[in-house]
Amino acid sequence: MSERIIIDWDKLSDSLREPFVGLITHAEWNCNCPICRKSPIQRNNRLHIAMLPLDKELDFQHAWYNYSGKKWSSWGAFILSMKKLGVTVGCRDLQELLQKLKGMLFEFESITVVKYIERETGMKCPSRLPEMLEKKETWIPVRIVRENELEFCIRDDLRQFYSQGMDRLREIANNLWQQELKKHEEELKQIEQTSPSEVETYEYDFSNE
Repeated sequence: MSERIIIDWDKLSDSLREPFVGLITHAEWNCNCPICRKSPIQRNNRLHIAMLPLDKELDFQHAWYNYSGKKWSSWGAFILSMKKLGVTVGCRDLQELLQKLKGMLFEFESITVVKYIERETGMKCPSRLPEMLEKKETWIPVRIVRENELEFCIRDDLRQFYSQGMDRLREIANNLWQQELKKHEEELKQIEQTSPSEVETYEYDFSNE
């Protein structure tokens, strides 16, 4: 049994999505990938992170963090996470941080901005925050995962690549990400070539933007 089974009610998560161990394959500021281009939300001043779950057979997961100079924001929660995990140490600017993130392993938790910041800082949520910060969950990196931990949890379809070394696993993850981008690029071209009367609403989960 590779997964720890929780039998204590108080330790069960109230999140709607289970946490996962993910490898970051994409971290771009003002991202112009086909997934972001499909979004009805403005792409400026926004970070897009994509991660391949390694312990659960899920599709690529995504997180979008809109820039804000305020602590009580999705950007504030993300930067707090980076500080708590020591990722920002040695990074002089955003580009160095993004370069460092690519290929890193994290445990990701689906949590609201308010719950995460309150839990990690002990700060009390100010009044009159935007409702979305209190109710909408987003993926937040909560723990750096050591490479040898994957031996006990990596999903079956990736195990053979893990056995060949982390460089090989990262190579496969990046190849899968390029295939994902190509798929969305082709879908975007089809949408652009379709007349307005024939266009169907594109359904993609941008709920954590």
